[in-house]
Amino acid sequence: MVITPPITANILLVDDDPGSLMAMETLLAGPGRTIVTAESGQDALRHLLQQDFAVILLDVRMPRLGGVETAALIRGRARSRHTPIIFLSAADTMDADVFRGYSVGAVDYLFKPFIPEILKAKVTVFVDLFQIGDRVRQQSEQLGAINQKLDQDITARKRAEEELSKQTAVLKSVLASIGEGVVVADMAGKFVIWNPAAERIVGLVPAGVPQEQWSEDYSVFLPDQVTPYPADQIPLAKAIRGESVDGDVQFLRRPGIPKGIWLSVTGRPLRDESGIQRGGVVIFSDITERKRAEEEIKKSNTQLEAANKELESFSYSVSHDLRAPLRHMNGFADLLQKHAASALDDKGHRYLQTISESAKHMGRLIDDLLLFSRMGRVELRRTPVNLNEIVSDVLRELRQETEGRRIEWKLGTLPEVRGDPAMLRQVFVNLIANAVKYTRPREEARIEVGTLTHLPSAVSREDVPSPHPAPGDPLLRPLQRVMGEEKVRGDDVVVFVRDNGVGFDMQYAHKLFGVFQRLHSAREFEGTGIGLANVQRIIGRHGGRVWAEGKVNEGAAFFFSLPKLAETGKTRGGD
Repeated sequence: MVITPPITANILLVDDDPGSLMAMETLLAGPGRTIVTAESGQDALRHLLQQDFAVILLDVRMPRLGGVETAALIRGRARSRHTPIIFLSAADTMDADVFRGYSVGAVDYLFKPFIPEILKAKVTVFVDLFQIGDRVRQQSEQLGAINQKLDQDITARKRAEEELSKQTAVLKSVLASIGEGVVVADMAGKFVIWNPAAERIVGLVPAGVPQEQWSEDYSVFLPDQVTPYPADQIPLAKAIRGESVDGDVQFLRRPGIPKGIWLSVTGRPLRDESGIQRGGVVIFSDITERKRAEEEIKKSNTQLEAANKELESFSYSVSHDLRAPLRHMNGFADLLQKHAASALDDKGHRYLQTISESAKHMGRLIDDLLLFSRMGRVELRRTPVNLNEIVSDVLRELRQETEGRRIEWKLGTLPEVRGDPAMLRQVFVNLIANAVKYTRPREEARIEVGTLTHLPSAVSREDVPSPHPAPGDPLLRPLQRVMGEEKVRGDDVVVFVRDNGVGFDMQYAHKLFGVFQRLHSAREFEGTGIGLANVQRIIGRHGGRVWAEGKVNEGAAFFFSLPKLAETGKTRGGD
């Protein structure tokens, strides 16, 4: 039985008088009908581009595009060429106008004021004709589809047989050509498929032995290379039991393979189209070379870790041993200043002051070096960290350095991350202290701390960057370049510290994060050149990245990325 869905007839009412449209819409509305109204010929043509109509009621006299002209345009379109058009006209319409209407395709004329029952009856006739015609069309299409399906079913069996024959040939060819071993067994453990690669890798043809003897017969061992593989845990045996196995590592050693080989095995239950299990299948590959390479890499990594620990220990030892003589130098310089002050001229006092200041600077340098060494050795204590609280704490710590200065602070809301609170605090101490230091030449300093939801520009002088910059906006360039270099993932948290200080030349940006690397002389700005190296080490251990943007005399911005708090245990590149 052919079932056709309910058919809805669209009726288009076109009249520049809203009152007439409302009256006709109220009169003609009913089940299975959709009334569409238009107050001009142009609106009517737009509706006709979007849908088809059972009948169109068209007012003859309309401004700009009259009814006759609209009807001519409607008839000029193939899709609406046969749509019935009923003209609505005033009683004083001339016969010539009526003739013009019929000549452009009108099927009827109604004169205003029209009798509602007549209008309703005429429209109903065309609606019924439309629905009957559409129903016939639908049924014809459905019957045609059924006939086509019957024709297809007649030849389906032959095609299926031919296709099965082709697929069988292709399967045999694929199994013979792939490099991985493929073995299929039925539910009783009888081997159904054992491709050439399986024979080459294992060095044996399938034997008719029970599952309990597979491990012994094929000389399969656990990764310790000594313990025989438990027979019930062999991937093919598990696959036959309905279990899945991924990347199981086995070791094979037989008289023909004295050194043995390593295999990576994946197993799956084998089911038919109905979902009924018919056996199991395993695919395995020889990973002996990969295992050897992994062992070499592991050995190299162990040696590298040992060398790094030695280097860290040496650095710590040297820095620690240098502190004692420096304290002596500084102490004796102070004593000499006190006891021999009257005997020294201005040059002598200046020499003593230089010795004292140099010793203190060296002390700070050693302290920073010790901190740098410690940041590479101390264990990370990962906990949820509120970065807003850290920033507030750092600002309180730097209050003495900022006292008496005009600094405009812009502190955005920072996200919560997972990391080591003490280490992340050191990051903000270094970055914010640098911003305070390098804005000293400014009468009014501006320092901003935020996230890249604001996408700051290091060289922009605008107070607040656009929250939604366009793709070509300069504010996007720092992030676009860094993400293009795959330093930052799209779901990382990116934090920045920006200032309007002295800035730096971008051609030297690569030196910023090196130990003892400075872009400004000690006479201009104090420092040891280790702070930013510490920042890079800390963020790197957290699995993030650090970079900077700047321009001479226009400020600088330092960015760092961290994995989001939700990514617990998935931190890349960290400890």
